[in-house]
Amino acid sequence: MNSSDHNGYKADGQDDKYYTLETVAVGAVNLEARRLSWDFELLASLPEVLPQHSPLGNKARALANKIMNTFDGTMDSVRECRQLAEDVMGKGWQEDANKQTGQEEGSLWALGYCHIDTAWYVCSLYTNAGANVRLWPWSATQQKVARTWSSQIEISDRYPEFRFFASAAQHYKWLEEFYPAVFDKVKQKIKDKKFGKFECDGTS
Repeated sequence: MNSSDHNGYKADGQDDKYYTLETVAVGAVNLEARRLSWDFELLASLPEVLPQHSPLGNKARALANKIMNTFDGTMDSVRECRQLAEDVMGKGWQEDANKQTGQEEGSLWALGYCHIDTAWYVCSLYTNAGANVRLWPWSATQQKVARTWSSQIEISDRYPEFRFFASAAQHYKWLEEFYPAVFDKVKQKIKDKKFGKFECDGTS
């Protein structure tokens, strides 16, 4: 990886630098500890949203303080603190909530997705051009779309279970106009339900 942006501008004002990614750490979340953090966040926020000096708000504040004093970093204290939280939330509240919302079981899906910035502008206030300046040409985005989606098509060919989503309508339009062969492959992947066309995420 290097420090240049799309126009070769050196972000730090120095000669180009290269970096090597040497270590990646993946950790499993301790769900019970995470739930305790949510319990504590709720208890600590109740006094802020309830009427001043309300009995429930005072009880929640005192209980949050008790949880802080009880927690020592061990799983035993996590379980003890979660039991303490039930004094405000109610005994077995989580199981009851799961039943009411139908969340007793579910499925988690990991889907391929890419975010491609169509364009970035530098405001005229920060340039000498007297107008907004686009940081890279449209053609750079068009090429990026073709390269990225071609890679996803190739991955999908190798791994039939792979699914990919992309949401910007303009990118499909450019692909159809400038890279019709790739566009035809994308259309086939959509028919095969391997490529999600418009999974809206607010970035189109």
